[in-house]
Amino acid sequence: TEEGKKAKKRVRVFCGVCDKIRYYSVHRGVTRIGGVISCEACRHFYQKFKRQPCILTCVQGGCCDVLDDNSRIRCRACWIGHILSRCPVPPELYHNLISHLPQAVQ
Repeated sequence: TEEGKKAKKRVRVFCGVCDKIRYYSVHRGVTRIGGVISCEACRHFYQKFKRQPCILTCVQGGCCDVLDDNSRIRCRACWIGHILSRCPVPPELYHNLISHLPQAVQ
């Protein structure tokens, strides 16, 4: 928001996952996924999936636009596939998480 851009003690964050610019309080700090700066939406989604991986499906065969502004309507399978392609994670964790994705997204 415009208020967020003008507020004092705010930091501008360019998400390395969804390519969006977000503004966060300096006190919250900058969040990362595997060393890649990320917004709260991408980090929360990744952390939740990492804690409780589940089988995900994609209705468009892995061709969804995960860079859409609204994180509530993103295809979850394509979104986590996009996160795993952009953020380095340990190989064992990567293979565990990727096994929950459809073949088209892997």
